[in-house]
Amino acid sequence: MRTTRPGTLAALAVVAAACGWTGVRVWATVDRVLPNVPRGAPFALLFLAAVLAGGALLMRRRVRSWRPGTPKVSADLAVRLLVLSQASAIVGALVVGGYLGVAVFYAEDLDVPFRRAAAGWSVASVLAGVVVVATAVWLERECRVPPDDDPAGAELTSA
Repeated sequence: MRTTRPGTLAALAVVAAACGWTGVRVWATVDRVLPNVPRGAPFALLFLAAVLAGGALLMRRRVRSWRPGTPKVSADLAVRLLVLSQASAIVGALVVGGYLGVAVFYAEDLDVPFRRAAAGWSVASVLAGVVVVATAVWLERECRVPPDDDPAGAELTSA
């Protein structure tokens, strides 16, 4: 498997930002009511980041503490965590972009208290999304395990 490329994540975030801004503008035009920004989104994203960080710490400890004669890191565990990290990085980039677009829309008129609050929660979600992307990329890097034919574990390859 290949590692997630930063350019791919950036492109996804840019497209999602355009979609977020356009989506809120269309919603406001059609429904004539501005949509609420969920206040729980940053907390849910930070919880996901904590789960990803826990997986990264687990893999780091298990890979670095391996010695000849002890059981290796389970390939199934490494692959599952790798898939989780890559999916989380993609979703995190989409969340960052989407909420950034929403924040830009609401920031057009910060004198209105509703818009100011919505922009604040959107920015909080953007920051939490950045934390998710960073921890997902960290977990992906920690999922590199020694190959089966190298007992010393000198070179690492992606699982």
